[in-house]
Amino acid sequence: MAPRTVNRLFFLAWLLIIGISVHDGYLVLLHRWSIGSFERNPLGRLLLAAGGGDIWLLLAVKALGTACVSSILLLIYWSRPLLGCTICLAIAALQLLLLLFLYLA
Repeated sequence: MAPRTVNRLFFLAWLLIIGISVHDGYLVLLHRWSIGSFERNPLGRLLLAAGGGDIWLLLAVKALGTACVSSILLLIYWSRPLLGCTICLAIAALQLLLLLFLYLA
């Protein structure tokens, strides 16, 4: 695969991952009054409980996780572009599945 193609694929997938993560956080904020009743992620439930039902701890952990994952993806990509692109595309596909789940479940 040409380096330019790898660059474009990586950065599009990388931005998609970040965008869907931010959108997920926005949905939590938008539905903050009822998120406790329909959050299915066990870690999300734990963070909501630890925050006394408030969403801020959950949003902080989501933001920190997104920052860590996106940074690690960049580091992998800078050291091994093809591997970094492959990993990033796989995570982007999983993020797309999450987005579909959020809207279809």
